[in-house]
Amino acid sequence: MQIIKRTGGLFLSVVLLAMAVLAAVPAVSAQTTGTAYFVDAVAGDDSNAGTSESAAWQTLSKVNATTFSAGDTIYLKAGSTWNEVLYPKGSGTAGAPITVTTYGAGSQPMINGRQDASACPVNTAVYLSNQDYITIQGLELTNNSNTTETKYIVKIDPRDGYTMRGIVIADNYIHGVSGGWNRDTHAGLKGINAWSESWWGYFDGLTVEGNTVEDVKSVGIEINGSYQGGDSNGNANENAAKNVVVRNNYLSNIGADGILVNNCNEPLVEYNTCNKAHSYSDAYNVAIWPFACRNALLQYNEAFNTQTTKDGHGFDSDYQCTGTTFQYNYSHDNQGGFMLICTEPQTWDGHPAFNRNTVVRYNISQNDHTVIFALTGHIDNTKVYNNTIYIADGLDTDIVTTYVRDGWTGQQYAPNNTQFYNNIIYNLGSGEYSFSYKNLTCRNTVWSNNLFYGNHPDSEPEDAHKITADPLFINAGGAAQGRNTCVAYQLQDGSPALQAGMVIADNGGQDFFGNPVPAQAAPDLGACQRTGVPEPEYMQGDVTGDGVINNKDLARLKAYLADDAVEMVVEAADVAGTDGVLDGHISNKDYARIKAYLADDTVAFDQ
Repeated sequence: MQIIKRTGGLFLSVVLLAMAVLAAVPAVSAQTTGTAYFVDAVAGDDSNAGTSESAAWQTLSKVNATTFSAGDTIYLKAGSTWNEVLYPKGSGTAGAPITVTTYGAGSQPMINGRQDASACPVNTAVYLSNQDYITIQGLELTNNSNTTETKYIVKIDPRDGYTMRGIVIADNYIHGVSGGWNRDTHAGLKGINAWSESWWGYFDGLTVEGNTVEDVKSVGIEINGSYQGGDSNGNANENAAKNVVVRNNYLSNIGADGILVNNCNEPLVEYNTCNKAHSYSDAYNVAIWPFACRNALLQYNEAFNTQTTKDGHGFDSDYQCTGTTFQYNYSHDNQGGFMLICTEPQTWDGHPAFNRNTVVRYNISQNDHTVIFALTGHIDNTKVYNNTIYIADGLDTDIVTTYVRDGWTGQQYAPNNTQFYNNIIYNLGSGEYSFSYKNLTCRNTVWSNNLFYGNHPDSEPEDAHKITADPLFINAGGAAQGRNTCVAYQLQDGSPALQAGMVIADNGGQDFFGNPVPAQAAPDLGACQRTGVPEPEYMQGDVTGDGVINNKDLARLKAYLADDAVEMVVEAADVAGTDGVLDGHISNKDYARIKAYLADDTVAFDQ
């Protein structure tokens, strides 16, 4: 009998990250353009030529004193440690970047940064300034300086109006150590920070991808393009950052914001996981969010365990943003809640503030606390549709709240034109819906074609096409860490959510799971589109044989397949903690569904 072990999302993420590092780090023999340089902290010598492994340099000071050319690669010896700043000089080109990476067997080369005014003007481990087309890849980076001033691990610093192009920070292990923190200024260790120290510098082409960022007391990944992504009418500001991508990063135990993109045009933030943001700061912080951006797209991300209720949400569309889209994200167990959509009454310099045209669609929220949708200030034209919300028994999570800064009393400062369509709200908790704050009330709020199941507080909104029946999820409340576990929220046959939605223009074209969503016919409710989706087939005929499955999952499986043809004989004692061996006869369709349903458990069938 063949036993197949399916692992949880965290382990799988680590494996994929390791594979990505191995795939992305080039072999020494792959050098085809430019010059290869080698640095070995143990066996190297700065008097060497540096152009072969046997004649490697020893220090980063030697690297920092060298101006490199397009296509050059700087190889750092695996297992080496430097207590210096890395600040290579020179720029690459679009087809031939300067690359800093690793060679040899052993652990990733480690750079432990510190304050070194002779090397660079800021306290950091890696520093780039007014340079183009540079890749930093496959390194271990930290900064153990104990100063209570702001410090960094990776600092990208365009100065005095310079536009930095083609910068890539990829596949690095970036982590903090114990160090100082200033609660008055919220200064502390930042992971990756791309922001002009002169407050006047730009980006065009900045990719932060495949990094693990852990244990930093301030922001994990912060990109600030210096100027607002759009003007007060939503028009693009050409001085804001362009071509910014933050993808496939894993963040854990981040003191303040997890990922913040600021002053960017069309930034893409996708496939990131943020675990336990806001773990130290006493300011207002969120796991993943844009500020002052135009047409930001945040998708396929997971945010959980965000701490505190100052904001403490998994996601946030913040002020001075226009056209922000959140789709295919998974939010769970965040203390502040799922989604904050907000604006201040006015900007920091006294001008009118705004947040316009946010779209929140095909997301899943499970057991987020405090509030699912926090509507704050005069946000305009927000669309919230085809989301799946689950709130467990015992939680007092509110579904909607609104808030406006004290002293701002005109109705023009309340949310306007917020639309809730095709959502499933599975509410076993005791929370409420609130659309008023003091003397202000949300304006022009519309609810239509939503499913409300479980507890129904008096404040539950009117909905001309309301459904209150059980949506028949595969396993309500059964998702865990990892987007793959959200298969628990797929709809079963007979669900009242099937074909119960209203048609929405420009609906994104697909659901949380990648299934096509019809553009003309009535869609299903929630984040899962089942109607019209073909069943997967793995082979012709039926699957028969022996398998091993624990009792808890056997019970879940038997309940899940209650309406299907399947035989199971438990050959061991069916008691808590005991595994059973089963014989089964199961169709291809159900085998495919079971494999998805038990993605993080141990299960096997001989075929």
